[in-house]
Amino acid sequence: MEAEGLVDFISKHMLIIIALASLAVFLINLSIHQIGFYTWYFVVFILALAGSLLTRDALYFYAFLLGMVTAFAEIIGKFSDEPIKSLRTPHALFYHVLNGAIAAFALWVLLVYGGPHDSDLDRLKIVLAAGIGSMLVMRSKLFNIKVGGEDIAFGPEQIIKVFLRFMEGAIDRTRAQSRIDFVRKKLSDFDFKGISEYSRAMLYSSQARDEKAKTDTEQAITQLVSGEPQDNKQKCYRLGFLLLNLMGEDFVGRLVDGAPAELKIRAPLTEGRQQTLLERLAFVAPTSQVLAYFAYGSSMCRSRLRERLGWSNVDDTKFEEATKPKRATLEGYRLLFNKPIQDAPSFGLANIMPDDTGTVEGVLFQLSRDQIEFLDLTENGYVRRSVSVTVEGTKGAIDAQVYIAAFTKDGLRPQAEYLHLLTSAARDNHLSAGYIDQNLTGNHKALESMPLPAKETLPRVSPAG
Repeated sequence: MEAEGLVDFISKHMLIIIALASLAVFLINLSIHQIGFYTWYFVVFILALAGSLLTRDALYFYAFLLGMVTAFAEIIGKFSDEPIKSLRTPHALFYHVLNGAIAAFALWVLLVYGGPHDSDLDRLKIVLAAGIGSMLVMRSKLFNIKVGGEDIAFGPEQIIKVFLRFMEGAIDRTRAQSRIDFVRKKLSDFDFKGISEYSRAMLYSSQARDEKAKTDTEQAITQLVSGEPQDNKQKCYRLGFLLLNLMGEDFVGRLVDGAPAELKIRAPLTEGRQQTLLERLAFVAPTSQVLAYFAYGSSMCRSRLRERLGWSNVDDTKFEEATKPKRATLEGYRLLFNKPIQDAPSFGLANIMPDDTGTVEGVLFQLSRDQIEFLDLTENGYVRRSVSVTVEGTKGAIDAQVYIAAFTKDGLRPQAEYLHLLTSAARDNHLSAGYIDQNLTGNHKALESMPLPAKETLPRVSPAG
């Protein structure tokens, strides 16, 4: 299409072109939210297709694609752990476009100098010659000279080598940061001894690795176990990079996410992220992995709950943002202190039991499934159940997880220190004065008139409820 005809076409169809351009911008923005940087490869593909339509010669489009394929093969050969993710950089995109442009230019040269392209077979040959042959020319050298004992090539190859080194370094730096973020996120919460043995076992799932590769991996993990550094977290990080080099992110992610909760030294701390555009649409909203946890005992105390989750070094603000605590009420249950303590048989921990006329007040925390499963490990003698609670300031009941004693005993009483902790936590969380007086302060007054059993001590009990 000539330039004058193109201008005339645009002027006659301006509204349609504006509408199509707006739609294209919207689709690109939507695609970027979903698949990220890879969107630009589709943009390049569309632009190349549009260019071939304008020139009315699809051969340029085919040659351009073949040039991009050769660039793709080179890049994935350099980054074997996650070859597709290595494409997620402007440098990789530019290298693809450069290779495609060189191939298209080579085709133009062949056509100018009378390259045969009348039959389908001729067109196939000339496209292959442009797409693959141009890369061979660009990687050719005119002659070598020896400088300081090193052979230096003169020719197009030298230019390509310089650019490749720059591109590989840029991609490697980007991938290194991505790998660091991945390993920190996935392996910060594990006990090294446990996760290293678990990883040894899971690596036997690979069938393609030969015996030498398996032996080398065993030796590398053994060196990590016995060698420096001694710091648990640093060893976990080194194990993570070793596993990434062997199996890639998808395997390591599944391995770590599926690891038993008892291998962790703390619950994973949920990091907030922005929802994508599609996630904001109700009909494609993902299933929530957040569970509501109703605390009625010492877990109402923020410091105690942080201790149980292994978050002692997490400040109050970050804890509040991660768990979003709110006052909540559970109908149809009542608070008791009938959960036996092994070392103090006369004392009991907080528990709830069904009671049609009862009400239990507490605090509702938002926890992930992994965090709840980690919490299960600290709840000795309790079992997790689902209940319906009402939250202050909201309408209707919501499902929540709660811990109920597996075994109970009548005639027990709470420790004074434990009861004082619950009373302080209840007041800090603004539980009603009537509930506190009836269930906590009243118990405290009763304790003052009750003598301690002979030779029975008051052990520091672990948090419960």
